[in-house]
Amino acid sequence: MDYIKNYEKINAAVTSAAQELNINYLDLNYETKNLLELNHFRDDAHLNDAGVKIVSAFYAEYLKKFFD
Repeated sequence: MDYIKNYEKINAAVTSAAQELNINYLDLNYETKNLLELNHFRDDAHLNDAGVKIVSAFYAEYLKKFFD
């Protein structure tokens, strides 16, 4: 997140577009805050295997809300 200087502007645009199209938008950068640590990344933008498992589990639980 520190590398993206205009993240708030980008996020606002995506959020607005999703709302206009009636699409559920989940910003994992905020929704998973404190879920991941630096050792869950293989570089500044990509998760490693451990990070993928954590985010996948989070997302699976999120999706269950729509199908329970």
